[in-house]
Amino acid sequence: MLTGREDEAAQRIGAEFTKRVAASGMPDKASFIDLHEVETFSLPQQARAYDLVVMTRHAAEVGREHAEVRPDVVALRSGRPVITVPDDFAGQVPEHIVLAWDGKRAAARALGDMLNLMPDIQKVTVVSVAKQPEPKAEAGDDVIAYLGRHGIEAQWLHRDAGRRRITHTLLDVCAEVGADMLSMGAYEHSKFTEDLLGGVTRDILTDARLPVMMSH
Repeated sequence: MLTGREDEAAQRIGAEFTKRVAASGMPDKASFIDLHEVETFSLPQQARAYDLVVMTRHAAEVGREHAEVRPDVVALRSGRPVITVPDDFAGQVPEHIVLAWDGKRAAARALGDMLNLMPDIQKVTVVSVAKQPEPKAEAGDDVIAYLGRHGIEAQWLHRDAGRRRITHTLLDVCAEVGADMLSMGAYEHSKFTEDLLGGVTRDILTDARLPVMMSH
């Protein structure tokens, strides 16, 4: 029964996809893959030949685990950035992005991916969440100046999460500044630790109501 319902859903989605591609006038630049017809398909492996993966968060919802690979797993295993979007996302190109910044490798990767893939960025709000603000950046390490060299207006915000989760603090900032997207590094700590004890990556997939770009 479950397989039959998924086949019906795939047919409906495929028909809508074909219709939209035809309307765009670029039928030769898109293809629809029904995974029920492919014996060996790995989304993380396929993603390595593309610049970006955009997917919904269905995989993070209870009861949907069988249907999709998790977006964070795609980012972790493919080496490519992944943008997760809400189900009601209408495809707006982000202009104001919140960058979650802790100065570590994954955050730097998120910064680079964001600049390479989002040419229409007008403003970036860099947010650090810690008990104490970071010391003044040394020459060459100032992310605000770095963004300025790319012609992007940027501001720095520091927040102390206190007893609240870092996730809620980041999402509150997104709402406060009116951001179109959140950009962050995925799994700076091990995936096993985050799955076992909980972490920002997993919580963002559950709680975010705006597009999120994850890089690893």
